[in-house]
Amino acid sequence: RCTKKIDLCLVLDRSISIKSEDIAKAKDFLKELSDSFLITYDENSAIHWQAAMIGVSSYNTRVYQHVLGHECRDNACVRDEIDAIPNTNADFTETDDALENVLAQCLSLDNTRGGGIPRVTMLANDGNTWETGTTYINSKKTIKVADKLKKNGIDTDVAGLPNHEDNVGIDEWKAIASNFIFDLRVKPDSDFKPDFDDLKPIVGRVARLLCEKYGVE
Repeated sequence: RCTKKIDLCLVLDRSISIKSEDIAKAKDFLKELSDSFLITYDENSAIHWQAAMIGVSSYNTRVYQHVLGHECRDNACVRDEIDAIPNTNADFTETDDALENVLAQCLSLDNTRGGGIPRVTMLANDGNTWETGTTYINSKKTIKVADKLKKNGIDTDVAGLPNHEDNVGIDEWKAIASNFIFDLRVKPDSDFKPDFDDLKPIVGRVARLLCEKYGVE
């Protein structure tokens, strides 16, 4: 379990290309991942949160900010907030708006601790930005927003989700990820045929790599 300081925002894709039962499995993955980062609150300390702060959002046509990091004083709170996310999907995949929300709300300077504590987005999506009202996938805006996050000191890493059409946006992942793409394919050039059940076994590895890369004492 990571006991280092890190400000995390977990962002979940709930677009139409991901079935409701698979959204539930992605939520299980995020619950286990959030439990891997210790949240402990000390009201008598100048820095109340001693290790991680974790916010949670999801998106499809619009963005839903479920909880901010400073609103949860323990891991159970974050787990409950993830559990309460509806297992429903909707048309369109506004990933650019979801990342804009990270900068404006989930990991904004007002809602994080500063002082050199890293701000990191863990984006769980299938890589296909689909703007509302359009008929095609277009990653350009999402890539620009990810670049803006980097310029503002926020890293973005990706947990690559399958989708029911076996059509994932690997090029989008590569363009927006700061350091890690957790790609469930057996080989980088193989067909994308993993199942959402493949997410849970990688929780420990994802947590370890994020903790080692970003966490500070």
